[in-house]
Amino acid sequence: MTALLDPSIRLENVVLTVRHLVTSIDFYENVVGLRIAEQTANEASFTADGKTVLLKIKEVPDAKVAPQRSAIGLYHFALLVPSRKALAVVLRRLIEKQIRLGQADHLVSEALYFSDPDGHGIEVYCDRPRDTWTYDTEGLVQMDNRAIDLQALLEEADGVPWEGVPKATVLGHIHLHVNDLVAAKRLYVDGLGFQLMSDWQHAGAQFVATGGYHHHVAYNLWAGTAPLPKNSVGLLSYSIVFPTEKSRKQTLARLTAANIPVQTENDGSLSIQDPAGVSVILDVPLSMNRQNGEKV
Repeated sequence: MTALLDPSIRLENVVLTVRHLVTSIDFYENVVGLRIAEQTANEASFTADGKTVLLKIKEVPDAKVAPQRSAIGLYHFALLVPSRKALAVVLRRLIEKQIRLGQADHLVSEALYFSDPDGHGIEVYCDRPRDTWTYDTEGLVQMDNRAIDLQALLEEADGVPWEGVPKATVLGHIHLHVNDLVAAKRLYVDGLGFQLMSDWQHAGAQFVATGGYHHHVAYNLWAGTAPLPKNSVGLLSYSIVFPTEKSRKQTLARLTAANIPVQTENDGSLSIQDPAGVSVILDVPLSMNRQNGEKV
């Protein structure tokens, strides 16, 4: 089965709640290397290129931090950097800042894993060239968890100054804890139209994408079935940005046919609720409609 979802979609605007705005701003600016796009008294948004919002944080001062892998919701959001050298520079920065790290060679990519001050999972990764990816007899992309030679990776950062993440950094994928793989697949594959790209049902995880990518969204059963406790920091929403209104309407029709309700938010945007309790915003920027000569 090929993806029905437009291959030109982008992921943007992960919205997280945090306990301390100033602490989180310092972390995302000076450790991760994002740049502030906008800031108010209790919110801040971040960008890599100065235009596209990749992350927004909202302060909830009395919120609690649930133990990791104890409830459904965010596992991690993933920033895709444009090269292995860029990943090496991020690695060096994280080591300098004494950030506790995980790492993995996934065959299709190399990834670094860490958490922000509120326990939100973050991945920074670079892709390997697509012509090096391998597939099984069913056409599913081969992925694994192998060790990266971190010393060899670090050597690629020699002589490259830290200037934050490159402007070409994008939101590569979202990985969620859910309580039902069947329900998650129904929404992401049958409803939204992603294609199943790697199936780890034996390990309680699936990876879906469009355009032949290894995954734009992953979901797993690794945190059990409990909902996130009330008043806990967590992932509120993220956006799927469509290239045209026509493209979005095709997806809306598919969602309707799959009996998946579409909600209209207070700001007029459209969203669906996923099995992790996260709002998925279905967005079409006004500028794109104007460029394509479409009426909203």
